[in-house]
Amino acid sequence: METKLVKGGLYGFIIGLFLAILFCADRVTVHVSASSTTMELLTMREYVLKLLRYSCGFSLGTVAVLWLQDWMKRDPRDKQEPSFVVGFLKAFFIVLGGIIALTVLMILWRRFT
Repeated sequence: METKLVKGGLYGFIIGLFLAILFCADRVTVHVSASSTTMELLTMREYVLKLLRYSCGFSLGTVAVLWLQDWMKRDPRDKQEPSFVVGFLKAFFIVLGGIIALTVLMILWRRFT
């Protein structure tokens, strides 16, 4: 399982870096007043750190999804745990993760529109 997580983290970092290069802007729009805006270029250092931040977040998300996938496939009878409790906890964490993901997406949508 560890090799799967390490590979997933590494590939997630690389794919996240490529996606960040494609979709992260190197310009910032600044609203000066109600009717005028200006565009400012980010310095190379700020842009690289922004790319690294997004790719690290993508990598951590990939590792978390792989860990949850492995955890979901685990048979509850292997450790003599009650299957109802394990199923309830799995459903709880899936719904909690969905609520958190939806909240983050709503915050990002409101921030960038």
